[in-house]
Amino acid sequence: MQSVHRHIRPIRIEKDAAEIAVLIKTSFRPWLDHDNLEYLSNLEEAGKEASAHPFLTNLTGFPFSMTGVVCTDEAGSILGLITTNPFYLHEKKCCLLTNVCVSPSHRRQGIAAQMISEIIRSQREAGTYGLYLQTRMAEKGLKDFYKKQGFTVTDFRETWILPKGKRAAPVPEIHIESVPESEIELFRQAFSSRYPETVLWNLDYPQDLFRPGKMPDLVNRLLTPGRQFMRAIDSQNRTAAWAAIHKQQEGPDVLWFIPNQNISGKELSEVLVNLCAIRKGNKPLNTDVPAGTSAKILQQAGFAFQQTLAWMWRPL
Repeated sequence: MQSVHRHIRPIRIEKDAAEIAVLIKTSFRPWLDHDNLEYLSNLEEAGKEASAHPFLTNLTGFPFSMTGVVCTDEAGSILGLITTNPFYLHEKKCCLLTNVCVSPSHRRQGIAAQMISEIIRSQREAGTYGLYLQTRMAEKGLKDFYKKQGFTVTDFRETWILPKGKRAAPVPEIHIESVPESEIELFRQAFSSRYPETVLWNLDYPQDLFRPGKMPDLVNRLLTPGRQFMRAIDSQNRTAAWAAIHKQQEGPDVLWFIPNQNISGKELSEVLVNLCAIRKGNKPLNTDVPAGTSAKILQQAGFAFQQTLAWMWRPL
């Protein structure tokens, strides 16, 4: 039997873009919305253009960036992919793993485990504190696979999405405002109690969560926290919920919120409606809520259920 030679190497985005786009579309098509597909089509076309005109690409620069690893065969064809997204959690360097996928014809051959092993090695050398990922519970066996790679489940979450352009009229009884400086510590305590360190969330870097480097770090430290964090006030001037919206360059924006323990389901739906109404832009909005949250609350605010995820992490 002829041995199979595979190679794990870093992503070279100009060279790999077209193949990566096709692999992601093939692997995740059931979960890709219109914006995801448009992004991947643009990535594929940019990759083809770079291959056809490498000199021009060197002059103008490649319009996409991506870090991580790919697994290739003897001919150099890409069989597997994992993208890495560095971020800082409580001033510790961490890394989120995304787009973990293998070509359908090469699955169950140890490729994903090989790629994860290489990422563990390289990230450990780089001084990374821990690795994070989210895996779909609908995909049987994935959670157990990641456990074999040393990951531990920290939470089970449901992902809901507000489609592009869909917004209900705001409710006048609920007012959304920036968190005043006098309330910042209460805001942080609320988020810290719901999103512990082993869950991917960082109150110190909400705008540049996935952008590594000293400059984004410095920019975030200079920004006034109250301008980035919000609270919902009810008709009796009580805090009904705390919230933050994470703007992303690609893909949907992300809403994080902590309702007051005494808030009713109707009030929470109204809070969500108003949070969506004040958001600028026309992008879809994702939110992750604890598994088992009332579907009626989110549906009344215009959200549609996507999937249940296991949030996992691995210390290095």
